[in-house]
Amino acid sequence: MKVRYLLSKIADHSDKKKLLKNFMALSVLRGFEFIVPIITLPYLIRVLGIETYGLISFALAFSLYFGFVIQYGFPLTATREIARNQDDLMAVSLIYINTLWSSIFLSLFCLLVLILIIFNVGFFEVDYQLYLLTFLYVAFQNVFPIWFFQGMEKMKYIAYINVLTKLVFLIGLFVFVVEERDYIYVPLMQLVMAILNVVFAVYIIKRQFKIGFGLVNVFEVKKVLYANFSVFSSQIMPSIFNNTLPFVLGLYTNNSIVGMYTAAVRIVDAVNSIGFVISNTFLPHLTNNMLKFNAFKKIMLSISFFLSLAVFLLADVIEGLVLGETDSDLGYYLQYLSINVILTFSILIFSTNYLVIMNKDRLIRNVAVSCSSLFLFVSFVFVPVYGIWSALTLLMGLKFSMAVISFYYYKKYNAEFGVL
Repeated sequence: MKVRYLLSKIADHSDKKKLLKNFMALSVLRGFEFIVPIITLPYLIRVLGIETYGLISFALAFSLYFGFVIQYGFPLTATREIARNQDDLMAVSLIYINTLWSSIFLSLFCLLVLILIIFNVGFFEVDYQLYLLTFLYVAFQNVFPIWFFQGMEKMKYIAYINVLTKLVFLIGLFVFVVEERDYIYVPLMQLVMAILNVVFAVYIIKRQFKIGFGLVNVFEVKKVLYANFSVFSSQIMPSIFNNTLPFVLGLYTNNSIVGMYTAAVRIVDAVNSIGFVISNTFLPHLTNNMLKFNAFKKIMLSISFFLSLAVFLLADVIEGLVLGETDSDLGYYLQYLSINVILTFSILIFSTNYLVIMNKDRLIRNVAVSCSSLFLFVSFVFVPVYGIWSALTLLMGLKFSMAVISFYYYKKYNAEFGVL
């Protein structure tokens, strides 16, 4: 009843229907992103073994560095700009074309860098096929114009696309990955899924919105990259830090520990995805209705406390489902990370859905860069010595710092401008 009351404070009847449709679409999308790891994680660990699974996780962690560059903060900035210009088809068309071309240019640049690394560093050259396929998967995944559908508040198309392609991925995974030597098919199936996502998205945008993928304008692309640099910096530094933890673990420990760390973080991230669903649903709406922020904040905080408690209490049950046993340390890792849910939701509330909408891009950049740089430096000192527990602690420390600072600036600007 309380959530229903808060929803009534956020939107009127017509907006509520739109928000509900978008929430359901993103819930289906995130639901599949939650279900797929639950299905594939225990299957891959048992078929490939924790060491080979750790190798795949290490390759993904390496490729995600390039993914952060390709993404370039567009899920926030492009969503915001399209939401502000929903009724101007020409403006939306220009945002779509220039943003998509920017992602493509960034992908080509990253591919060149990857090739230079692979064939000049023996460590990567041994499994070059794995690293190349994983990179291509990450590249196509980040070129996917999710920001277009979010900005237009038409998320149902994202759900359709992702449900179809994830089914293709699951079928391919169970058909082709049946023993340890089949590990290369994991990134291959992911790549097929990502390519289909992009193809279907471009087709739907052309057919349903009458917006075609036009020719590149290099000058406009340079403008897009310059305008988005602050948000890009604020996004890439925490992402680099998050990604560096399993990378450093892989360098100084072994693939089994990397696999265990990755399993724990992915499970908690799957729970956090509920927060991203709500955040992405309301971001376009709040862009033009900031007076509704207070009700949104209360909904997010209430849900985060409930989910955090659920992760803590059900840690052993989740451990048994994932590993088929309850005598590993995965349950302890999950309980330790349960507070991460509240911290992630808080960042989404006060940074993504307040400071970003208020155009405080440089402030967000400075906070993210300074906090992430500090914890990144510390990770190279403590992770090689203390291993997985230090990695988990540093992950929590960064989230805590960013949540507290975001809340501080939310209170500051709210008092200064009287927005809420």
